[in-house]
Amino acid sequence: MKVNIVFLPSAHDFTVEQKGYLRETIRKAVRCAGNILSIKGLIDITIYPFFQYIGGKPWVVGVAQSKEWLQFTVPPEVYNKKDLLGTIYHEMHHMARGYCVLHSEIEQPGFLLNSIFSEGLATHFEMEQIVDYTPAYSCYNVTEVKAWLPKLKEEMWKINYDHQRWFFENGEELWMGYKIGKYLVDQIIKNNPRCNSVELVNTSAEKLLELSGVLI
Repeated sequence: MKVNIVFLPSAHDFTVEQKGYLRETIRKAVRCAGNILSIKGLIDITIYPFFQYIGGKPWVVGVAQSKEWLQFTVPPEVYNKKDLLGTIYHEMHHMARGYCVLHSEIEQPGFLLNSIFSEGLATHFEMEQIVDYTPAYSCYNVTEVKAWLPKLKEEMWKINYDHQRWFFENGEELWMGYKIGKYLVDQIIKNNPRCNSVELVNTSAEKLLELSGVLI
């Protein structure tokens, strides 16, 4: 695997030391995830120093733009180092699944249920790979999750759903789509203890829902 890392210039640039740390950390984690997920070939990675706020705090944010291109925005000052690692593993799982911004018609489509399962699987993958790491968006209350299932039933096959409302801030709950996805994947693994996020990476949303045993 060839990893090409490009730092985008900014008025709030990283220091030389910060760039060195990011380059080494990202390259190592990408290669590790690539080996586990059987990803080969070239991976381009762009890194931009930026304060992207979610829930009032700056976050490391990743986007799998395509099966060859990962994009990261990283706060140039304080952030949780495990959040950086978690984001790398998370987006690499998206890349392996074909759940990318730029995807072909034969890859994973972006209807809501598939997005929810893709986020749940990617969240499981990062937690499987990083010792003692629990990202905020993986923590759910079962009662709250179940209260959202009727809303999911109404929109689960929609492509043009409100992504901000489902996955980020909606005035009611933060990270709800991630939490539902984590809950559903937890049910899959509970029912099928030998399953993990790597074995399920290419499983369709329809099959994943069946494996979860959850009625929506």
